[in-house]
Amino acid sequence: MPVEEIAGGLLSSILRFFGWVFLEIIVEILIRGLGSLLCKLFTKNEVDSSIETVVGFLAWVLIIFVCFKLLV
Repeated sequence: MPVEEIAGGLLSSILRFFGWVFLEIIVEILIRGLGSLLCKLFTKNEVDSSIETVVGFLAWVLIIFVCFKLLV
């Protein structure tokens, strides 16, 4: 195998790993974390993680929309 193919495969694997870590951080901390916080504020029961994800995503969409409207 040529060195270029080995280096390209290694670089591809490293970038894929860092992309996966970055995506996990965004989804787990930013989206599900905000969703979990909001669900705990408004409900007393334990909610499903998919509901937390949807609530967190909608909250971020609302935050971005409000910030955009304030700036424009």
